[in-house]
Amino acid sequence: MSNTFLIFFIVVIFILLGWVIYLTFLIRSYVSDKKHVLAEAKEKGLENVLDEHAKELRRLDTDIKELYNITDQLNKVTMDSITKVGLVRFNPFSDTGGDQSFALAMLDANDNGIMLSSLHSRGATRFFSKPIVGGKSDYNLSDEEKEAIEKARE
Repeated sequence: MSNTFLIFFIVVIFILLGWVIYLTFLIRSYVSDKKHVLAEAKEKGLENVLDEHAKELRRLDTDIKELYNITDQLNKVTMDSITKVGLVRFNPFSDTGGDQSFALAMLDANDNGIMLSSLHSRGATRFFSKPIVGGKSDYNLSDEEKEAIEKARE
């Protein structure tokens, strides 16, 4: 029974020794990481160091609030900016060559914007514009114009 007790005692000693070594390592790494803060506190005084850090935190808080305001302004501008574009080229007349005519939808985030269309024939090219509100127009839209709006909304 005494051999078993001795082995148990030795195992416990090694476990405790390992634990002490581990804790010593943790404390040394913490102190070495904080050495510059501790040196600054020793030089300027802990209260002064804490005051400086508090001032820096207040300044950073002000900067963060300003960045949030700028972000909000940019989001508002983006909502009103043209961010969706759809283009459909087509040939409205069988007697002319190529897809020279087009329908161009330019929409903002709320699907408001403008439709620009061009009809090209041998004798002339005509341009049209139509306001778009919520992806629709009060003016009749051709199939190509509807397709341009759908492309822009995708």
